[in-house]
Amino acid sequence: YNRLAIRGHRKFFVIQQRKSDSVDFVRGWTDYVNGFGNEDNFWTAHTDRLSIDTAGLRWIHALTRPVGRTMRMEAVRFNGMSYHCEYSGFLVEGPDTGYALQYGSLLLSSSNVSVDSLSAHRGMKFQTTDANCNGYCCAKVRSGTGWWFNYCETCNPNGIYYSGGERNGTDYVHWDAVAFEMSLKEIRLMIEI
Repeated sequence: YNRLAIRGHRKFFVIQQRKSDSVDFVRGWTDYVNGFGNEDNFWTAHTDRLSIDTAGLRWIHALTRPVGRTMRMEAVRFNGMSYHCEYSGFLVEGPDTGYALQYGSLLLSSSNVSVDSLSAHRGMKFQTTDANCNGYCCAKVRSGTGWWFNYCETCNPNGIYYSGGERNGTDYVHWDAVAFEMSLKEIRLMIEI
């Protein structure tokens, strides 16, 4: 299966995608560092065509350094409405920083949402229930999944997938600029290459 997406004349590498509940995203640090998933639901999982080096937080770090790249989020609500937003300078720092998240800004001219749901997560270490989980641990309190949590989140594409339609709650796959604390039918994160 192909992890490349074409949008107009631009190419993106899909680093994360959720379309169903076929893959459990409640996982520990090692899985998020190395990647996991199947064709429809994955966190930068390697495939037969891609080596293990093109998977997980290690790969996102390698792909986005040294100065960051454009990151695109695409989401579909259960009512069929589609949304997208782009961020400049998206960068995942190295393992010595806990794979901290950095980026420039929400690119309003390339987005059909006007709120930056990622802003609360800037500078945060990637957190799972077994890593970077000190004090109030959102990975434990919320869904048990990994993300760049910050008391706790305004988006979590790795949250629990709820297949029964829209449901309110921050434990679920959500991006608040799309639908405030409402579960989403599909979401993907992509890095421009």
